[in-house]
Amino acid sequence: MDVEMEALNKNKTWELATLPIGKKLVGCKWVYTIKYRVDGTIERYKARLVAKGFTQAYGVDYLETFAPVAKMNTVRVILSLAANHDWNLQEFDVKNAFLHGDLEEQIYMELPPGYDGQVATGTVCKLKKALYGLKQSPRAWFWKIHQSYDKFGLQTKPRTPGKRILFKRNKSVSFEAYTNADYARSVVDRRSTTGYCTFLDGNLVTWKSKKQSVVARSSAEAEFRAMTQGICELLWLKIILEVLKIRWDEPMRLYCGNKSEISIAHNPVQHDGTKHIEVDRHFIKEKLDNVLICTPYVSTQNQLAYILTKGLNCINFERIISKLGMENIYSPA
Repeated sequence: MDVEMEALNKNKTWELATLPIGKKLVGCKWVYTIKYRVDGTIERYKARLVAKGFTQAYGVDYLETFAPVAKMNTVRVILSLAANHDWNLQEFDVKNAFLHGDLEEQIYMELPPGYDGQVATGTVCKLKKALYGLKQSPRAWFWKIHQSYDKFGLQTKPRTPGKRILFKRNKSVSFEAYTNADYARSVVDRRSTTGYCTFLDGNLVTWKSKKQSVVARSSAEAEFRAMTQGICELLWLKIILEVLKIRWDEPMRLYCGNKSEISIAHNPVQHDGTKHIEVDRHFIKEKLDNVLICTPYVSTQNQLAYILTKGLNCINFERIISKLGMENIYSPA
């Protein structure tokens, strides 16, 4: 507790003041945790002062609380680019990160329990910096780090043993996705499963396996939904590259294991059997006409998205895992 109080005072988190008339106090409490080493032994005991944010009133103690957070998909995109473009990556950890955010609102907090007898009666803390537990703390921290964005890097910390994605430099420059749908496999509601995975410069960067929201009336409908999801993911990745000042003018490759669906996607003639998927079909056709994507056929043997939609035997499972670029980080080099 003394160490935490020392850090709070050093950071000038608050100043002592008298509670103005009409102002409401925000409570606080100590939260205690035990930090363990990898081998399970106790490393240290930690105490953190947390504000009782549930006592804050919207419009009085805080306004906006939304704070953007980094998606792991974006992090993997940057790691893939760094591996292929020899970018320099640095990692760091910010101790008591939230305590660096500046507050715009006037918030008065009770004195920390155990330290309230050291000052005059009626004295409270007028917060100048964000504190854990406050509604606006994540947003305040985001804007603080945003001001020094160019000084910050990325951090990845594998915590559990097993296989991890290896980001490596590849000779070929590629931007591609594999999509697949498992039609009506669920025995509970007969909904299909969408699966896709995307690669940037040969490295796996995003993937998803999710049950479709409605029942597909045909395998074509299930496949087109999967293709649409894969295209949307490629378009999002293209936007990320543009933000990073990296242009991609070639068609993005969308691998599909169903030749009939590829044929229907290219054919502008309306088929009676595909009227119920007209929106998805026209969406895919539009991207094909604009040369944003191309849809090469991929054989069952090389369909990497199978691992996201189907149960595989051990041999096929390990084969696809290897092709996805996943390796055991604890195996001998």
